[in-house]
Amino acid sequence: MWRNFQIILLPLHWRVQEDREMQYQRRNTGRAILLALQDIRGLHLENN
Repeated sequence: MWRNFQIILLPLHWRVQEDREMQYQRRNTGRAILLALQDIRGLHLENN
């Protein structure tokens, strides 16, 4: 009984973990893009 319960729970835990990591990566990617855009905008303003 308990073994079956563990088998059900473990994949759920992994899935939650993966979702969290995906969200974290997506957030970092978004931040990186924003920073890059700000850098480009800054360079553009300096050149003009």
